[in-house]
Amino acid sequence: MTPYFYTICYGDTDAGGVVYFATYLRLCERAWTAYLDAQGWNLAAKAKEGVVLTVKRVEADYLSPARYGTTVAITTRIEEASRASFWFHHEIRESASGTLFARIRAQMVAVRPTGKILRLPDALREIIERRQDIPSTVGDA
Repeated sequence: MTPYFYTICYGDTDAGGVVYFATYLRLCERAWTAYLDAQGWNLAAKAKEGVVLTVKRVEADYLSPARYGTTVAITTRIEEASRASFWFHHEIRESASGTLFARIRAQMVAVRPTGKILRLPDALREIIERRQDIPSTVGDA
């Protein structure tokens, strides 16, 4: 898997210079957005068509603290899927040493702008079924 790279900035941390827990979720969102975009699923274009992806559930294991100035590598893959949802699995590691900071799973659903849950569109199901390793755009490293 080609990772998404990001260098932790001061605003990502708490007063002690450790990455704030919610920052990991924001980094995962950057990674899964890049992942889908690299496979031809542009979130902005799909939203104009009336299909929005949203997080239904998150599971997170924080294993080691990342700190200000660290460059992280976020790998993203798609796990199990049903007719109406699928799971992204993310691992956030220090890019040089490989130290694992967090494992995060996010269950995604497709909704209309009104919030009504949809069956996953065929084009998205094709991406899920392929689960190919397509490089994502490199972040702020």
